[in-house]
Amino acid sequence: MTFPFLGYSPLDYESPPASPITCDTLAVDENDENKISVSNGKSAEMVWSIPHLCEAILFHLGKEDIFRLFRASRFYFKIIIAHSGIYRKIPHQVYSATLETCPKERMDIYFDAVRQIDLYSRGRPPQPARWGKILTDLPNVESISRGDNTLYRSTELGKFIYESEYTDTIVLGEPHPRLRYPNFIPKDWILRPILHITISGETTIPGIEERGRVFKDVLSTRVKALEGQLKTLDIDIALPTAVMRQTLQELRTYGYEALQTFSFIQYDEEVIDYLEHIPESVRDLDVQSESFDTTYIPILELLNSNNIIKLRHLEKLCIRLTLPDFAHISSVKLPDLTISQDELPLRFLGNTKFRLTFPNDHPLDKPDQVSTYATFLRRLAICMFPLLDPRDLSHLGGPRPTISSWSDTAGSKASLRYDAEHSRVLNTFFSNELSRLIREKVNTGTTA
Repeated sequence: MTFPFLGYSPLDYESPPASPITCDTLAVDENDENKISVSNGKSAEMVWSIPHLCEAILFHLGKEDIFRLFRASRFYFKIIIAHSGIYRKIPHQVYSATLETCPKERMDIYFDAVRQIDLYSRGRPPQPARWGKILTDLPNVESISRGDNTLYRSTELGKFIYESEYTDTIVLGEPHPRLRYPNFIPKDWILRPILHITISGETTIPGIEERGRVFKDVLSTRVKALEGQLKTLDIDIALPTAVMRQTLQELRTYGYEALQTFSFIQYDEEVIDYLEHIPESVRDLDVQSESFDTTYIPILELLNSNNIIKLRHLEKLCIRLTLPDFAHISSVKLPDLTISQDELPLRFLGNTKFRLTFPNDHPLDKPDQVSTYATFLRRLAICMFPLLDPRDLSHLGGPRPTISSWSDTAGSKASLRYDAEHSRVLNTFFSNELSRLIREKVNTGTTA
């Protein structure tokens, strides 16, 4: 089925045009066997003037009926274009061809019906610098997106907001790289970068307090200079919790902080108190222990009921634990984790990931150590079990925490190595224990 003014079916516009797109004057052939008899009386006009009734009628018509009604008269032509959804989403080639070939009166009818323009269809898409004209021509399209770049209408008449992803890595103590701005953006557009910033684990600054001071100054200066929204912050170096908290509070006050992904290394026990201050916009939280001696137990305390309920806004949680050596693993005390049924569901706990970093020698490489570490993983499963959502306990295929295994071959972050096979084996120990607890819970209503 082909619309004569398009040369292809806009009901299935992903198909390539059958013929060159034209915009011939719509004509109704009195001898056309597909012509249908319709009423243009006042009663009919009243019915068709009610948008939800119009859309309901068209929803129940087949493509062939819509096409025939479309050709019945100019009145129904306008109705079909406005309410059938034919022009709700169009490929950018149709926009360009309609702009070039259609009379303005009809073009306005088409363009008023468009709500979305597809830049991913066949052919070379228009460059972002042309998007402003597209939004001007299509008055009901609120934004244009391609990849990580989006152009929005501004509340200020005739202005546009260009939103683009901006990735930056900051090395504390090193000169800052120059700010990068798109060179094809019209000067009257408002730039709004979406910032993804990493604080490198490499630095020449020796003291932790001095690192904290430089971090606060550099991050604040960088974000404010870019006038962007801080969406991702990945801190790969240990910093005082109080400094991170103060810095993000300041950025939030000025409207620059909109964190969704937050990763940091725990340096002190203040991180537990910081939980209630982590922005509710955060959906993905990653907390890492720097060393076993000072931070391992406090990170597990993050899972205590008084703490975990403050993170109910999360969708994913990753806890990266640096494990002690074989001689000390069995003496690790895990917290007693319980949570009131009134506080459930905390469904993100089913997506919790434990990333375990082992000492230089991986336990699976030493058969005499396997059973000891397997026992630790079973204890960790028992520790986590009371926090899981009851709805996920009713079937064994429900979401549950997982284990990934890493080994530290040289005592530095750069030397960390992911072990796929070790992860599979250790995750089996962990998952099997969860399955046992789930079966026991389902069958008897108790755990042991």
